[in-house]
Amino acid sequence: MTGASVSSLPTNHAQQANEVVLGEEGFDPFLLALDDMLLLHHYTASTYAVLDTCSNSKTQRLWQDNVVRLGLQHPFLLRGVLAVSATHLAFLLPNTKSKYLLQSSIHVDIALQEFRKQLLRLQESQVLPLFPLACLLVVQNLASVNLQNTYDHIEAFLSCVQLVKGVSTVLKARWDVFEHCELSPLISAGIMRDRDVQTSEFACLRDAVRDRMQEATETDRLACLTAIHELQFVFNGVQECVQGKSPLAILLTWPLKLPPRFVEMLSGRHPMALIILAHMVVILQYVGQVWWLSGWDARLLETITANLKDEYRMWLTWPMGCIRRE
Repeated sequence: MTGASVSSLPTNHAQQANEVVLGEEGFDPFLLALDDMLLLHHYTASTYAVLDTCSNSKTQRLWQDNVVRLGLQHPFLLRGVLAVSATHLAFLLPNTKSKYLLQSSIHVDIALQEFRKQLLRLQESQVLPLFPLACLLVVQNLASVNLQNTYDHIEAFLSCVQLVKGVSTVLKARWDVFEHCELSPLISAGIMRDRDVQTSEFACLRDAVRDRMQEATETDRLACLTAIHELQFVFNGVQECVQGKSPLAILLTWPLKLPPRFVEMLSGRHPMALIILAHMVVILQYVGQVWWLSGWDARLLETITANLKDEYRMWLTWPMGCIRRE
């Protein structure tokens, strides 16, 4: 059967086809969105496998297959997939970096608009894609910062805190949807049992809060001590990561446990909050070699150091030492 030309179609169909082909927006239904198809192909062939190099094959298949199929039902999730794929290509192909970063930015802007809308609605049919989308947006955000070399790494971290806390609200409100869904292994990979192990370096950090924040409010001191406690908890978890768990997923639980006041202090570049954030760098040594975190530890420490007076830099000895040993 040969394809029919516009002139051979019934009159009403021919008229409609001509209106589409010759419309004011110049849309041509015979053109394929090849750029997006290339991004989707690259994601399913390559990017999915390097999102988390410590994850098992079952988890990787979820990112390769289930997340993409879900994205085809929810275009805002698919935008997240395409954005990460474009950012990965920008990382792999530096000569065409600007082209792929632009594509990534366009997809992210559209995905974020819908993400914010769905956070407010919490409709059952729409909440499931929000978790993988938040993960993809974190990847895209952190990777883009490194590739552009002009962005404040502290601000990038704060953006990720907002994303993670937003999706955490969804998880708590609609846990009935997530608990037994097909993507539940992605969530459980970051859930760990409590281990009451205290590390000397974190003990020194707590002492620093008590010594250097004597004039601070009790709220500020408690916010910093809570952040340290949760970071110690994450540090214990990544050190003894068992099968089915992911050090990277465990690390991403820290932002959602941060007290709102600590996030405010970090945004205001409070010295003690910056010192605590610097200690997260130590945990990055356990998450494997992932392209989107490449160089993040050194650049984050550099940004933090630039925001600290000399009198506070003595508490950066441990994270600085970890960077030098790489």
